[in-house]
Amino acid sequence: MPGIGAAGLPPEKLDIELSIIDDVQLVSNQDWRDGCKILKENEGKDVGRTSCAAFTVALRLAEQVYDKNILVLFADPAWKYINEGD
Repeated sequence: MPGIGAAGLPPEKLDIELSIIDDVQLVSNQDWRDGCKILKENEGKDVGRTSCAAFTVALRLAEQVYDKNILVLFADPAWKYINEGD
């Protein structure tokens, strides 16, 4: 599973102020793959799994809010995953 959970680190080792986090959402393998497809076909963005997962959650959030801006950072390029067979 991409993201911080993949490292298997306990929360106290992550150096994250967990008290300010409102929500954590899980993204299935199929969901991030769908997000990658949308980004590549519609926006020409070839980004990595973590970025696709963030985009997927942003789409979910966009369905729930009105008159708000949503910023998504694409921090991992797709080439990082070329040798992983997926």
